Amino acid sequence: MPNRTEFTSSGHLPETPLGTLRLEITSQGLARITFCAAAEAVDCVDAGNSTFATAPLLLAAMEQLRDYFDGRRQSFSVPLDWQGISPFQERVLRAALDIPYGQTRTYGELAADLGQPGASRAVGVALGKNPLPIVIPCHRVLGNQGRLQGYSAPDGLTKKTWLLKLEGVLLIG
Repeated sequence: MPNRTEFTSSGHLPETPLGTLRLEITSQGLARITFCAAAEAVDCVDAGNSTFATAPLLLAAMEQLRDYFDGRRQSFSVPLDWQGISPFQERVLRAALDIPYGQTRTYGELAADLGQPGASRAVGVALGKNPLPIVIPCHRVLGNQGRLQGYSAPDGLTKKTWLLKLEGVLLIG
């Protein structure tokens, strides 16, 4: 796996419905979005590199996320940095990108779409390491029979539920 390029810029989006988000970009594109737990939010914000906080790509990513949270955006157009991601994980993440706004798939369906019908757990592991949650919509992937399952963020299932409701997804039970 190639080494990740050093981050060229980072910044934070402090007032989202899901709490503070830290965004990091490289010369290749948006590289990471991190959910900051409430207790860590100040440290997360302080970790942002304010010298580069006006980088055009960073500003565009922040604006697109704000638009998404306000219900004015259904997909993202900022370039993504795929460095440091294994080939299998990249295939899984790109498949997640193909899930339309307001729709869901199960881990098993996504594995089958990739031509690996027995790999639902491996798909779940790959999604659990998604460096770009929200932008790569791993929240649109559900457990067997459409059950809400897994989201690697502080208070993850609450955040996943919120994102799905924002997109108009009706959850079972």
